[in-house]
This record gives sequence, structure tokens and C-alpha cells, in this order.
Amino acid sequence: MKKYLFVCGANLYRSPAAAQWLTQYCEENSLEAAVLSAGIKSTCEMSDGRGLQLKQQYLKSANHILVMEEYMKQFILDNYCQQGGLERE
Repeated sequence: MKKYLFVCGANLYRSPAAAQWLTQYCEENSLEAAVLSAGIKSTCEMSDGRGLQLKQQYLKSANHILVMEEYMKQFILDNYCQQGGLERE
């Protein structure tokens, strides 16, 4: 099963919306996928799942990581690839 991770700043709007869209698309087209969203600088997790803070384990388990802005990609490369377990592509 493919695993997708959407990343934005606080995981309040953009990445949760993208994750919801992909989840719905996969369901409507009988595709199997695990979809998660997280933020690089989230401050609080909300009851609906928004506001989830990005963690190393989310990055390691994802087959595809999609960021909303270029600086988020650089943040991930700078802060999580140095910790090991992630390969730079």
C-alpha cells in the first residue's frame, strides 16, 4: 500500500485539505492508500486531527512526501535527514 504524507506549516488548512482530497479520490477510485498530514511547526493538535506535529516516524513510513512550499522541503532535509534514516534524493 502506498503511504502519502502532506506537509505544511501548522497542519491546519493546506495539508489536511490535500490529505482529505487524496483520501476521497482513492476511496472513489478503489485505490488503496494511507494518507497523513502534518505541520513543521504545529503548536497544538486539534480533536479533528489537524495541528499534528511532523515527526521522524511519519517521514520514514511515507512512500511519498508532498510539501506545500519549497522551504518546507528544505526544512525536512535540514532537520530530519541529518538525524539518519532518511535519504536525500
